[in-house]
Amino acid sequence: MELNPDGPTPTAPIDLPAPSVRVELVEGTAATVTGLPDKPPSFGSIAEWLDCAAVRTPDRPFLIAPGLSLSFDEVAGLTDGIAQALIDRDLGADRPLMIHGPGEPAAVLMQAGAVKAGVPAAIAPRAPARLAAESGPGLVYGLDNPAAQAVSDILETTGTGRPETVVGVRGVERIALTRATIEIMEARERTPPDRPYALYPASARAPSPHSVIASRRSAGTATASLLAAWPFAAMRHTVILTSGDPLDPGGAAAALRIAMAVGGTLILHAGQSRRGEIAALLKASGETGPTIIAEPAAALGHLLDAAEEDQLLADHLASRLEAVWLLDGPADAALAERLDRFGRRTRGERIALLDGLSLAETAGIALWRRADSLADRRPGVGVAGPGLVPLPGLSARAAGADGGGLCLRGAAVGPGWFGASEEESLWDGDGFRRTGAGLRLVEAGAPDRGFLPA
Repeated sequence: MELNPDGPTPTAPIDLPAPSVRVELVEGTAATVTGLPDKPPSFGSIAEWLDCAAVRTPDRPFLIAPGLSLSFDEVAGLTDGIAQALIDRDLGADRPLMIHGPGEPAAVLMQAGAVKAGVPAAIAPRAPARLAAESGPGLVYGLDNPAAQAVSDILETTGTGRPETVVGVRGVERIALTRATIEIMEARERTPPDRPYALYPASARAPSPHSVIASRRSAGTATASLLAAWPFAAMRHTVILTSGDPLDPGGAAAALRIAMAVGGTLILHAGQSRRGEIAALLKASGETGPTIIAEPAAALGHLLDAAEEDQLLADHLASRLEAVWLLDGPADAALAERLDRFGRRTRGERIALLDGLSLAETAGIALWRRADSLADRRPGVGVAGPGLVPLPGLSARAAGADGGGLCLRGAAVGPGWFGASEEESLWDGDGFRRTGAGLRLVEAGAPDRGFLPA
């Protein structure tokens, strides 16, 4: 069943196929609904429910979520159903959805399904017309008080407790995430590169499908969630170490499942920084390239301790460890020297140690993909580092006196991010930087050298 392509007349009641359902637009940008079932009992009725609960205006479509009380198992199944129904209806990134009903768990459920389908979606706050007007045509993830209640409701329903941090609507860059939200967004199969997970800051005028999901509660949890948002093919063998609160056992398991779904990535969090657990997890990863999330000061040292005592572990790690990113602080000089010695001893070359990036600043790294052919790597075509080229929607040109630098532009990325139409991002001998924000990716202890792993 197709949605109304022309959209309804604002404020006019709309009769949809289900006789008991009525939808009334409010201020032309939100909607209220009556007559929907309280709890769709199966996936089949989810599709029917979407047919009668989806309505478009000339500016944007809407999904209206009824109040639901769901078990955790039901959440996963319904999210899959919603995602598939949205894909079947060809609701793409050019038609963002506004989900109305921010005081209900179903609003979060609907949003999670939309994210899983690669469809931009937002939970509307109490004043969606004002919010939409302030934020422009880009996607808004409206975590104001009523929507925050929806997040809390779904977390409480699934038995995982309430989040500690929920941020405001304007300038959203960090979103409270706990185990429930990770589980809800978990991919059963590897996310196709053209349908990445995405939650966008409210300041983005044109949503980028590669924005950052982050959390003030737990850097480990947030970085684990980034695995579902980043095109990790270009970073499969990179080790990321970041400080943060440890995940609970359930959260660690959920993060590991996400990692394996998006590319065979191993996750290690701060609570697993003890030597024996590091060795066990690395060995259990088999032939997959590990991405390790851990507390930098302790975990990197323990990792090197374990490798010195276990040659198999050292060989396993040395064959995959290309770079270590310290996202939350500068590198310790002694630790950097130790990592350098390990790389030269096991690989015959140093292992790059990167710092200077925060969780909120890592979005720019996701603007690159691995080059498919040598033709992609020609100077001036857009090579940012060894074997990396811009993602679709971005353009690059040679820059600098010798033509060895790179200027990156792209209207698909909102202001404040790499490649925004008002800004330039330059890759040169001094690192990868963003105008006006001071973001640089350089080798620790060698600020004159930039590095981006192939």
